[in-house]
Amino acid sequence: MVLTTSGVGGSRLMLMPFSIAPQTWGFKIAHKLGIVSNDIPEYSTSTRKTNKEINNASRKFHDALAAGRPKPNTLTMAIFLSIKSGFKNLNHEYFDYQYWKNQGWLENDAYYYHDSEANFIKKGLARILSKFIGLAM
Repeated sequence: MVLTTSGVGGSRLMLMPFSIAPQTWGFKIAHKLGIVSNDIPEYSTSTRKTNKEINNASRKFHDALAAGRPKPNTLTMAIFLSIKSGFKNLNHEYFDYQYWKNQGWLENDAYYYHDSEANFIKKGLARILSKFIGLAM
């Protein structure tokens, strides 16, 4: 879940950029919530509405945790493969390289951060798409 707070504004605007990095790291965003909280009535959301939004976000977050690890889609697998390609080219003394190596993510059969039951078509499409993503980076 991505949660932002602010005293006047911009909280909801920041939800998108704060969501991108965790998604590239393999996290599923269960819910996004931006809250404006202050003592200025014309800028603040009512307490009742805020509490309702928090309860809704909490329920979605709980349900996502209870559901277990999300299955990666072709795009998230392609992003993983693009990142993996970059890490394979790092100096082997870098801590990031060592971490990826120790996790087994640099192995040829690693298509995602955790084992996924992806078929060969999904893996093939992810590999092709990762090449295009790599060109754009």
